[in-house]
Amino acid sequence: MKLSWNNVAKAFTLMMMLHCQEVVAQISREQLVQRSAQSAEALGRFLDSSLDEEDRISAGQQIAASPETAEKLLEFAADEMAPESLRGMAIILSGRSRPAEASAICEQLLKSKSGSPELRSTCVHYLSQQLEFGTSDVKSNLLELVRNALSEQEAPAVRMAALSYLSQRGDDKAVQVLRRAIVSPEGALLDQSQAIGYASSTPDLYVEQFAQVFENGNAKAKSEVISSLASYPEFQPKILKLLENANDNTPFEVRNAAATSLSHYFPESIGAILRIAADKNENEALRTTCLAQLGVARSKYGDRFEEVSPVSSDQISNELNILMRASPTKGMNDAIEAYLNQ
Repeated sequence: MKLSWNNVAKAFTLMMMLHCQEVVAQISREQLVQRSAQSAEALGRFLDSSLDEEDRISAGQQIAASPETAEKLLEFAADEMAPESLRGMAIILSGRSRPAEASAICEQLLKSKSGSPELRSTCVHYLSQQLEFGTSDVKSNLLELVRNALSEQEAPAVRMAALSYLSQRGDDKAVQVLRRAIVSPEGALLDQSQAIGYASSTPDLYVEQFAQVFENGNAKAKSEVISSLASYPEFQPKILKLLENANDNTPFEVRNAAATSLSHYFPESIGAILRIAADKNENEALRTTCLAQLGVARSKYGDRFEEVSPVSSDQISNELNILMRASPTKGMNDAIEAYLNQ
């Protein structure tokens, strides 16, 4: 049979492809063997008590996930005599291959409250990750463990680890803890500022509590809730009133928070922000904030700016050019130039 050059070329190409696949497979096998050896060597250094802790942590970062390494890591994690920072790392590393056993160690540590707060907080973080992947029955057990960690009176690190996870998911128990801390911080499980910070990620659950702080809270707390309340239309006029209040009744930090927040949600505030920026009798730091927020608002609303703003971009530019000729501070000048160069 006479072979055409076309068939010969096809056959040669196929042979080369098969050869390349064999080479790649060989390289992959060699790499796998090499990585396995490196991981075993790293595990040996991690378990070597003669090395300092920093070297052992560095070694732990090089351990690959495998059933073989997980077995020794689980033994190490359960060893009460082992350094606790390394035990926490061993739990996380072993959990990549043996999540059920790693979770069981965490459960024992949390229920018995043995080990340092730092080790138990690592357990809470690990269990929180497992809650995203486990089956429903496993999740139910793990969720209860994390919820119980909210009550760790003497271990703030453990409590905060639990709250970090639960608050973002609107868990009922976490919501109640935060609501109490926001309006009645005395005797609460965390301070008011921390509670407001956690609650701000899901503000719809805390509008009532934020409103109480807005009406009756101190300046620090009020400035912290303003950033969340500014997105609600019913609060925007009230916050604007605080911004425009130049007398001594409204502290700087409250007005500053109002300017920063309203520019994102309430374009009707742009006129007031411009007036404060241009008023030489106003607080210099507040004027600088307002100048920066004019740029923020212009970027946010883009092509809609002329439609939503009570003052035109030309009016703002004219005011800022006048202000620039008055030799403002460097901070103010930088904010003006940033706006004009947009």
